[in-house]
Amino acid sequence: MDELAEILGAPVVRYSTEPVSSAGAGTVAVERVTGTTTAGPFRLVRKRIRPPVGARAAAADDPHHVTYWRREAHAYRSGLLPATGLVAPECVAVHEDPAEIRLWTREVTAPPAYSWPESRYARAGRRTDRVTRVPVRTCVRYSRRS
Repeated sequence: MDELAEILGAPVVRYSTEPVSSAGAGTVAVERVTGTTTAGPFRLVRKRIRPPVGARAAAADDPHHVTYWRREAHAYRSGLLPATGLVAPECVAVHEDPAEIRLWTREVTAPPAYSWPESRYARAGRRTDRVTRVPVRTCVRYSRRS
């Protein structure tokens, strides 16, 4: 895979992909990509995003609309995420062509969000308020998985 070798800066000896989460309206796939280059092992996450089709298509091209499909790529490219106190996986590459965006990030190993205490959701909401400048007025309670 030429794109992967370019990102890692070394020839890829072997690699494999594994689905990480289900796709959404504009998300084609989120996959863990692991393997070895001539320089050593690697672990990345690749998120593939395409513009939605159907009823959501028109709004997804509007940068001011909540469903704008290029927003995550723009956020990574802008440097906005670290500046706000929000933590995001380290982005190692954003590859974009007319049909698709591929976000390549470092793999993050952290407890899943459903295991957070309620205070952490409140803290995340306040940080989101500062970034979006739109108050989060509704507290959504998540059920804990057992």
